[in-house]
Amino acid sequence: QEAFPWISNTMDIILCCRGHFKQAGGYAWRFVESRTKLDTHDVAELLAQNARIQIQKNNPKRKPSKSHDLYEKYKYATTVREMINLGGRRADIAYDITHGWITFEDPELNRRFSRTYTGAATTSDTTTAAHHAASEDDNDDAASS
Repeated sequence: QEAFPWISNTMDIILCCRGHFKQAGGYAWRFVESRTKLDTHDVAELLAQNARIQIQKNNPKRKPSKSHDLYEKYKYATTVREMINLGGRRADIAYDITHGWITFEDPELNRRFSRTYTGAATTSDTTTAAHHAASEDDNDDAASS
């Protein structure tokens, strides 16, 4: 309750997430889907097989940021190696797949790694992009270390 002083009953947030209320404290709350986290071995495997990818063209990363600028450079890549050659980092591969901005042409890779695969990565969920914008700085810091 200390984090949300304008909400008299924090249980309202949980009930909103479950669909019992449209809003709680002026916000429409929802549970976030769990994501498959890729590790360095997963990224190495994808690079070794030069997996064919499709990258969402609408840049979901916060502007201005290093991640946004890099995304603009690599968003037309068709393989993970091409993504690296265009300026993407290994951390970007894992991060973008985890967030659903990269999908694979191979259905088996989509099954293993993609959070919600519905076809080519061509559209943007602006709510999700805004929700994840705060973690972009963390991605910049992690990739540059």
